[in-house]
Amino acid sequence: MRREAGRSTLTGIAAQAGVSVSTVSKVLNGRTDVAPGTRDRITKLLRGHGYQITSGLRFGVVDLMIGSLHGPWAEELIRGAVDAAREAGHSIVVTTVSTSAEFSDWLERAAFIDEADRTGIEARFSPADLDRAAAEAIGLREWLRPLIAAWAAGDDAPLPGPARDHLNGILAADRRFPQISPGPDGPPILAERRSWQTPAQLLVPPAEAAADLLTAGEQELVRRCEGPTCTLWFYDRTRSHRRRWCSMATCGNRAKARNHRQREHQGGGRD
Repeated sequence: MRREAGRSTLTGIAAQAGVSVSTVSKVLNGRTDVAPGTRDRITKLLRGHGYQITSGLRFGVVDLMIGSLHGPWAEELIRGAVDAAREAGHSIVVTTVSTSAEFSDWLERAAFIDEADRTGIEARFSPADLDRAAAEAIGLREWLRPLIAAWAAGDDAPLPGPARDHLNGILAADRRFPQISPGPDGPPILAERRSWQTPAQLLVPPAEAAADLLTAGEQELVRRCEGPTCTLWFYDRTRSHRRRWCSMATCGNRAKARNHRQREHQGGGRD
């Protein structure tokens, strides 16, 4: 993905298309879990503003956000993510998010903010403010984990009232405004920008992405790897939708090895 100076931001394109920023990001990165009509509309806007759209079959980069490299599950988590990314033909970037700079890096790489946003954010908020926001972002991720697990399981009440209210409370901090910006070929365009007034607003983009999943994603495609010690989740985009492992290179092969040992043991018991 390449972005040229002076182009409309993803936020502005989302406003033009009448969708969320996370939906625009999905189309930009070649995701297939967007309705065909919506995807075509966003694709035209992205290309009209000079964006290059990643094909789902091309090489890509997965950004893994982790709070610490020294936690009890960090090594297993990173190894599994690397193997899963390699199996899908992608590379992986591991981002530790425990300081203000690391948090800003992750927000920008995830296309939640752009360079202009980052400049304004770092000028307005102190490093201590951003450190607290980074810690709160990690807390949001941990809070979302069981919520998405319950939603993916297809519970009768996938989004309980308190959870909905909590997400809505985060989203309510958002402040957006329209702004006329130079277009890629000269004519101006009307783009949407965020006004960053408080550090709490930095939680809005990831919360919006989670809300988009919970309201527009397919529950049955969000799954936890069946590896007994694996902590990874994945969104199953295989044609048969029968994927069981984060990666056949790790958890899948381990399961095969266990099954092989069990068959050998059972066979030996019959001799």
